[in-house]
Amino acid sequence: MNDDQTVSHSNIWHLTWPMILSNLSVPLLGLVDTAVLGHLPDASHLAAVSLGATIITFIFWAFGFLRMGTTSQIAQYHGAKQDSAIIIAQSLLIAWVLGLAIILLAPSLLAPILLMMSAPEHITPLSENYMSIRLMGAPLTLTLYVLFGIFIGQQKTKLALILTLLINISNIILDLVFVVKLGWASEGAAWATLWAEAIGVTVGMAVILRWHHLPFINAIRQWQTLLKLISLNRDLFIRTISLLFIFLFIAREGAKQGEIILAANTILLQLLSFCSYSLDGFAHCCETLVGYTVGRKNRQLFWTVCQRTTIWALVTTLILTILLFVGENLIVSNLTDIQAVRENTHNYYYWLLALPLISVWSYQMDGIFIGLSATQELRNWMLISALVFLLLWWLSQALGNHGLWLAFLCFNATRGITLILALRRTQHRVYDSLRIS
Repeated sequence: MNDDQTVSHSNIWHLTWPMILSNLSVPLLGLVDTAVLGHLPDASHLAAVSLGATIITFIFWAFGFLRMGTTSQIAQYHGAKQDSAIIIAQSLLIAWVLGLAIILLAPSLLAPILLMMSAPEHITPLSENYMSIRLMGAPLTLTLYVLFGIFIGQQKTKLALILTLLINISNIILDLVFVVKLGWASEGAAWATLWAEAIGVTVGMAVILRWHHLPFINAIRQWQTLLKLISLNRDLFIRTISLLFIFLFIAREGAKQGEIILAANTILLQLLSFCSYSLDGFAHCCETLVGYTVGRKNRQLFWTVCQRTTIWALVTTLILTILLFVGENLIVSNLTDIQAVRENTHNYYYWLLALPLISVWSYQMDGIFIGLSATQELRNWMLISALVFLLLWWLSQALGNHGLWLAFLCFNATRGITLILALRRTQHRVYDSLRIS
């Protein structure tokens, strides 16, 4: 496939649709866990897994930089038609070291975290057991991040989708075996996830080892490349932690306003997550195609990728917004039977309608800057956007929950606007460093 075909509209969709389906399968898996545990006679197991899974998700999400950093580097090597075995080996080594560190530190952190979350005493032991088992699989989870980064970076997004479906189907089957048949309850849900990830890692690594001989010793010796990769991951880690802080802050402030507001905000954030998972498919496409253009040292190709992926992301955003607008009553009524929650969800629903149209720019810019490996800019503008959020929230506290959503909307707008303004300068810096015209 030549460069023009690589960035064609048809190839953009060829790369994007598997990632959209892969992303959307994640929340659906959570529904399966809920359905299996929700039919047990004791609701404490469902509550324990819900709390534990939320905490685990936030912990592992903080290490999502492994996927993003790997994608950009692999895509650049792919564009330059160079062997990426060194980068793969280094990314895996970083994942394994971090995974081992999580296992060693986890026992001393679980109790304080549960205390901070004000978990009910009767579910605390169950949540702690669930999280202990999940954290034992930290090296597996982080390895999967790297594997997905490799597949996306090499434009093998169908393989990423197949691996996701394999893990999710395995998880569902193991849930039924461990929870329903063997009666392991909440611990069974944890073991199901751990073994499903083990299956995914085994299959994914088998594919990688068929493609590459991984020189782990040389990966350590080439310390300059390793330090560059660590630096990229450090910036992405800070960026991700800042984003996590915003979501935790929204959850905390919503809880302060009572359980009805908290429930309404949760529904709105879940719907926003559905949109985000869809639009992230185009951001992932940006990461791999922009990285490819850097490897090809082709400025014109870079701008073509930016324009075409953004056009399709905007079209998808408009479709999602129209569906949310037309289906408001049907969606909300199917998500809750509590009248007060329904009313409050409707009261704040227009914030949800505005957010995809505003947020799509930040998603796209994230993908572009990750593909450029311009992680310092991502880090810096994310920190500034977080400060804008906190300032606007403080100034708009009199507006209550509306003020919280206003601050969140402006946070996403700031992310998009600042990165758009920095894009041309950043693009020049990256391509000038390649010493091309």
